[in-house]
Amino acid sequence: MGTETHYLLAVNELAKLHLVPAEQKLDTVFKICTMYKESITGWYKKEVRKKRLLSLLLLSAILIIMLIIGSIQTLRLPFAADATEKLQLTQLSLALLTLAVLLFIADRAFRLTAGWINYINTIMAIETRYAEFITEWIKNDATYLTQKNKHYSQAAVIAAAFINTIHLAQQQETHSWSTQLTETIKQLDALINKQQQDKKTGFSARPGVRTPGVRR
Repeated sequence: MGTETHYLLAVNELAKLHLVPAEQKLDTVFKICTMYKESITGWYKKEVRKKRLLSLLLLSAILIIMLIIGSIQTLRLPFAADATEKLQLTQLSLALLTLAVLLFIADRAFRLTAGWINYINTIMAIETRYAEFITEWIKNDATYLTQKNKHYSQAAVIAAAFINTIHLAQQQETHSWSTQLTETIKQLDALINKQQQDKKTGFSARPGVRTPGVRR
């Protein structure tokens, strides 16, 4: 269930308050806000555990690959018996390096490392806002306890502001994800274009290969 669904559920529950007896409305509003906060932070915490595990596995794989490349370059390549073995070791190192780069790009594209860090920041922002909500709620109880209409109307304002603030934090996190994904796609596209250009340049620079429009 996405975070947007939690928001819609909370709004729908608030829309049903006219069906709740007057003496239960304040408790109902408070429960809706608390359940909304718990469901949102619960979703983010679950995603943090998932993304953090995948991130650690991916980064560990990259580290292992880089260690293998380093050992090939320092322990095997200098002691290769002939040119053929050196070529094979060099090609193996390049293949492993390409794999490491692809894994790193996957980490960026799927926001595994950056994603769970952003989720933790969002959880902290929600927890902070919830503490402020509790403070405002207690203050409202102390100020308007004997004025039922004022007490309820002010509580409704506090609850609406709380839910909207949390929803805004979710939207900001989603916007951050969208921006980072767009940047990653642009970087990947630029990398592919550069590799294609390098291949064309390398091919045209080979001996015996004539570049159109150039006389020899």
